[in-house]
Amino acid sequence: MKANLKTVLKDFLGADKENCILTYGYIDHTAGLTLEILAAGYRSDDVWGG
Repeated sequence: MKANLKTVLKDFLGADKENCILTYGYIDHTAGLTLEILAAGYRSDDVWGG
């Protein structure tokens, strides 16, 4: 996850460990493509086998 997203997530619980986000995307006719952050999480390669 890029540093600018970590700034946005600073108020999320456990933000220092999170490395992925779940977003909802939609087209706003004024602002264009918009992504809302629904949740932040931690992905471990041990779980995903990678």
